[in-house]
Amino acid sequence: MIKNILVLSQNEEFSKNVIKCFEGNNNYRYFLVGPEKTNKKFTGSNLFDKVAYTRNSLADFNKESESLEDILNYITLFNIDIVTPSDFDSLKFISGNYESISDSTFVTPLPDINKITILDNKSTCCRLMVLNGVLLPKTIYGTQEESYNNIGVELKFPLICKSDIGSGGNGVEKINTIHELKVAFESHEKSEGNVLFQEYVDGIDYCYNAYSVNGEIKAWTLFRYVYLKNKKSIGEVAEFVLDEKIQLEGERIVRATNYTGPIVIDFRKSSIDNEIYFIEINPRFGDNTNYSIISGVNFVDVGLKLTNDFGYIESARHYGYWICSLKRLFTAPVRCLDLQSFYYIFKVGFPQIKFLISQHKKVNKSFLWRF
Repeated sequence: MIKNILVLSQNEEFSKNVIKCFEGNNNYRYFLVGPEKTNKKFTGSNLFDKVAYTRNSLADFNKESESLEDILNYITLFNIDIVTPSDFDSLKFISGNYESISDSTFVTPLPDINKITILDNKSTCCRLMVLNGVLLPKTIYGTQEESYNNIGVELKFPLICKSDIGSGGNGVEKINTIHELKVAFESHEKSEGNVLFQEYVDGIDYCYNAYSVNGEIKAWTLFRYVYLKNKKSIGEVAEFVLDEKIQLEGERIVRATNYTGPIVIDFRKSSIDNEIYFIEINPRFGDNTNYSIISGVNFVDVGLKLTNDFGYIESARHYGYWICSLKRLFTAPVRCLDLQSFYYIFKVGFPQIKFLISQHKKVNKSFLWRF
């Protein structure tokens, strides 16, 4: 039996990576709903049986919002079986209105709005991790009363300065001197919320993706970011690996927070002592969620299957490369005269394109935007 899936999207640029995971499954019919001005690109896609619009932003999840009324109407109009998010705003919208939406149809397993608020805030999340014995870089929680001189004494340069509410690298900067620290501190004093300062850990970033229900892992992948040559030529690559220590730490964090839903946990392995440091949690699908399909896990599909079967578990192959920018790879021979990139074009680039085409059986009018 084919199920009708209502996909919510507030942020087109974020959603487009996650929505790549929806394609190629003939068991579902997809309907997209979100604000018109932010989702125009999807109107040209054959993936969706219908693209409809809400009167207001999904970033406002007030229970009296007109958008909630619109979505409830679409659930009835399109005979929807399951509602699922694609970006962070739509996830928060569903979580904030879970009772109203779940009274009308099924909803993919998601974290509750209070847990999202705690884990998405870098300061409250880090404090929670410390309480659970998770290793962090040495950290000071900056406030308007905190002196930047004290931070410069207690922490070793270079430092990382993070805004509580930044995402996708926004609000994060590396600080090398006391002067840069003063400028950053004074800048953040004028903004809303607090910041935290951490000692910089030189090493490799690891990304633990998972889907869980009540703290139990149902599917997971792990990759590290590497450069096959250098940033100016081939660019960044996600290399899927097995690392038992990081895997177990990811599982422990999910269990300790009794988390339900999609989650991305960032770690950094120190190049000096091989210690694993917790960096942050993203309580949502990540903008790199689609990378995991190369490792055999489609997290969007996992969420849909878990909607009616909490016992569902999916295993990954845990190998493979994912070129984060195929454009950068294929232009490297001309752009940087990087002849070695031809090896990676044939070894990784063409196999990735072949894989993507096999996944995306419903080809739309603008195929290349997928990459």
